[in-house]
Amino acid sequence: MNFNPLTNDMSITFLPDSDANVILEDLFLMIQKIASEKRLLIIFDEFQEFFNFGQDIDKQLRGYLQQFNGANFVFLGSRESLVNEIFSKKKSPFYHFAMPYQITKNR
Repeated sequence: MNFNPLTNDMSITFLPDSDANVILEDLFLMIQKIASEKRLLIIFDEFQEFFNFGQDIDKQLRGYLQQFNGANFVFLGSRESLVNEIFSKKKSPFYHFAMPYQITKNR
C-alpha cells in the first residue's frame, strides 16, 4: 500500500500468492474507516484480474462493495469480453452492478 501525503492519493497492489479473504477484509475495514471521514473514489484497474485470487471471491467482493455509502467505484479492464461477462452474465454476483462505459480511441 502506498500513500502520498502531498496529494492524499493511495494505491494498493496485491501479490498473486496473498490470501484474498484476508486482503479483502483488511482492505475494506481500512476503506470503511477512511470513508467515514470523507467521500472516496475507488478505482479497480484491471478488475477482471481480481477473480484470479480464488473461488467465490466475486461474491465476497460484491458483499463488501454493497456496504459502502461513502464511496463511488470505477471498474477498469483491458479484457473487454471478460469485463462484459462479469457485469452482464445473470449468474454473476456483479450482474448489473455497474453502468458500462466503453472508452474508445480518438483518431
